[in-house]
Amino acid sequence: MSIAILSSLILTSAPALGTHVHGVAHLDMALNSNGALRVEFTSPKHDVLGFEHAPETPEEHEAIKDLETRLERPESLFSLTGGHCALTALHLDETPASLSASQVHSDGANPHDEHDHDDDHHDDHDHAHSSDLNIAYDFMCESPAQLGQIILNAFETFPSLTTIELAFLSDRVALTETVSRANTSVRLR
Repeated sequence: MSIAILSSLILTSAPALGTHVHGVAHLDMALNSNGALRVEFTSPKHDVLGFEHAPETPEEHEAIKDLETRLERPESLFSLTGGHCALTALHLDETPASLSASQVHSDGANPHDEHDHDDDHHDDHDHAHSSDLNIAYDFMCESPAQLGQIILNAFETFPSLTTIELAFLSDRVALTETVSRANTSVRLR
């Protein structure tokens, strides 16, 4: 089964996915029999940055740089045991630095100020910009059947996270689990 199909199955079977709840992240994993593993992490930007708007202060700009550095290392979010998996690619839907580009024009004007609309529409417009961070890591595992567990380090990296909704799908196992700080490891076989 291909990673695209596995990812599609996970995404369509996870009812909570797409729900924006502060403190709750989602980690979806799909492993095929050839050893290709995709791990997708989705979290409200507030939980990973401390804010969901375009950066305004030097501290907020620094928070974005810090986040970019952390996300380059998958172990800041999770660690895998067994399987001998090596990172092959990293995909970020929107780079943290592009927050300002996507929400504020180059002249500093807020795009919401350009046209008149009522508050209800404004709220819908804000959510259309997605206030979630989405990142995917691709791995190639030498021994996919030996992939034993995942340890979720995201709780240490992002202290405001309280829960991670985990979904794992392979040709042998399908599981979903709600993970909290009390127990950050999940067996995958």
